Amino acid sequence: MGNEYSIGPWETELELALAEYREKFGETPTTEFLARAAEADDSYGKKKLSAVKKKQRLAEAVEWARREAQLGNDDVERLLAVVGTVSESSFESGYSLSSMLLAAAVGCADLQTRIHVAVVAGEAASGFKKWEASKVALLDCLESLRLLLRFFQADEASARGMEAGILGVWSNVREELDAPIQIFDLPDANASDVLLQHVVWNTDFGPHNRGHLPQTDALARLVIRLEHWLEAQNGDALQLARAWGTELASNLPIPDSEVPEAGRARCMVTCADALLETGSYEAALLLYDQVLQPVDDPSNPMFAHVLINQALAQFHLGRKEAAQKTFAAINSKSLKSVSDIVLTLRAEWARYLAARSVLRVKKLSEAESEKTTAEVEEAVRDIAGMLVGSSTGRTGHLRSLFVGQIARDTAAILALRKYRSD
Repeated sequence: MGNEYSIGPWETELELALAEYREKFGETPTTEFLARAAEADDSYGKKKLSAVKKKQRLAEAVEWARREAQLGNDDVERLLAVVGTVSESSFESGYSLSSMLLAAAVGCADLQTRIHVAVVAGEAASGFKKWEASKVALLDCLESLRLLLRFFQADEASARGMEAGILGVWSNVREELDAPIQIFDLPDANASDVLLQHVVWNTDFGPHNRGHLPQTDALARLVIRLEHWLEAQNGDALQLARAWGTELASNLPIPDSEVPEAGRARCMVTCADALLETGSYEAALLLYDQVLQPVDDPSNPMFAHVLINQALAQFHLGRKEAAQKTFAAINSKSLKSVSDIVLTLRAEWARYLAARSVLRVKKLSEAESEKTTAEVEEAVRDIAGMLVGSSTGRTGHLRSLFVGQIARDTAAILALRKYRSD
């Protein structure tokens, strides 16, 4: 085989961008990020990687960006400008950097920034004819737009217009992929695996990420995906829950920073909660029954959450006595005591109060009903007052989304009172 020669400058566009950034700002987390991106990039054939090795190297860099890059929201915004600069000279460099940047945005950016990055990543992937990567970015953007409309105050006309534009781009990508499917469609053969990977990707792990707050984004996005799969693709929720139960109990890939058993339990609760929210009550019960085994401890914050939702699923299925028995296993005094100390557990107390008004043996009087509603709304206001606006970036997004979810959740539970048969 003869020698291969590179065409173009000695340094790639990302190496040039790295040198310029390092000269201006020195060694920072953003400099390290650019260094990782330059190492993963193989534009101009300088490193002569095989296609398989090149794909593997970029995948490793993307995973690092999601879990370990210590960027802030402002760092992501600055790096977007670098994507534009390098893309002008090299589609491949723009694709490599934007792929990593979208992964980093999942871990550190607010919702608006993540939407912006997803658009740029989709454009960069299309420019380099990486159609599957373009689809991933477009999907991420659509999910974020739907979260924006569902939980936050937003310019609906603008968001709908942007969604229509993304779907228009998808039409072009679909032609290139020769795939006459909707963008949210899941493959029939491995829908459970794709959704589980989606949950893990959008979950924040590690010793500083515990409880339900770090699961907030993963849950909301899973509900969006499930809604489409169940309604547009006629998915089988029970079959999905069985597959999830097997996978979650055995070999779900949890990042090294997480205790495997705890991480799997959190993901299983997320999956069960999403099934409950989409009306797949039998499927949700299957997972709640399974997850109670490792968290069967009243002091575990997850214990009350699971029992409340398990009881609600039973109630929806008309199993009133079973629901009341399940609900009675909750230690309300302990939950109330802990909720006065841990703010996020105050959300469970609010859900407990709402569910109690539905599941109690004797129907509430009108005055009692109004009192319960006021107590629930007060708890939600407490949570909102302490969480919303208390931080920016990913943390701020999770906190705001958490408040939106608990407000919707408790309102939906309270609405069940009119369906009592007594």
